[in-house]
Amino acid sequence: MKKISCNVVKDLLPSYLEGICSEDTVKLVKEHLEECRECEALIGMMQETELVSEKSERKAVDSVKRVKKYIQKIMGFAVLLGLFGIGAAMFSEYYGAVPIGFYLTAMPIFLLVFYWIFFEEFHCQKWGKWAIGFCIAETVLVGYSILLEFLSVEWIQRGRYPFGLEAGEVGRFLSVQYGIGVVIQGMLLAVVIWADRKKRGFCRIGVALGILGITVNLSFLSLLRRMDTLEGFLQARNQILFWILAEWGLLTAGLELVVWIRRRNKKSF
Repeated sequence: MKKISCNVVKDLLPSYLEGICSEDTVKLVKEHLEECRECEALIGMMQETELVSEKSERKAVDSVKRVKKYIQKIMGFAVLLGLFGIGAAMFSEYYGAVPIGFYLTAMPIFLLVFYWIFFEEFHCQKWGKWAIGFCIAETVLVGYSILLEFLSVEWIQRGRYPFGLEAGEVGRFLSVQYGIGVVIQGMLLAVVIWADRKKRGFCRIGVALGILGITVNLSFLSLLRRMDTLEGFLQARNQILFWILAEWGLLTAGLELVVWIRRRNKKSF
């Protein structure tokens, strides 16, 4: 069989690699490659380039799928948040205040949803300075809300009010403080989501603390609206605070255990 030149082989290589040549052509190309180092090196480069291109394309497709999946989860969370807001507004409209049980039910739901949305990100979490700062900020905010509640009772018992407040203005002052706390903690949670999308790591403990802080503030707001006597307020506050912290602590510990098990299983493979 007549041998073919390098120029002919170079023209045939794209079709040869795609597997669309006839059997005779394939045989001719193989025989030429066995004898020609130059063409053999060329086909090696073409195969490597094609492999890199396929990997890049696959990576781009996977990235698009991850973003799409992420957006779907965020949209689902937005719907959940909207339903939560509607429910709280309805309770407030018809009963004058949102029942504390509503927040005790909502908090574990939001914790579970947050962990579900970002579960795939947790195995690569990196603790940077911003994440540590975020956790500290959330801890301070939660502590401030609880401390403010205890201080307000002491103000009422002693009949001494700071910042030039009158007795009838304490409730409004506390409501404003708790409302601001909810807004700030909500903004901090948005910052965490933004940081995660920028690949700066994910601070899941900070998220859990943010959800705790929002629940505490909203519960105290609801309690202020339903306060009848100081004794009843103190009893209700202590019970609410206990159940919120116990529920949050147990659920967060359980979720962290699941994350730890998953990370350990990933390292074992």
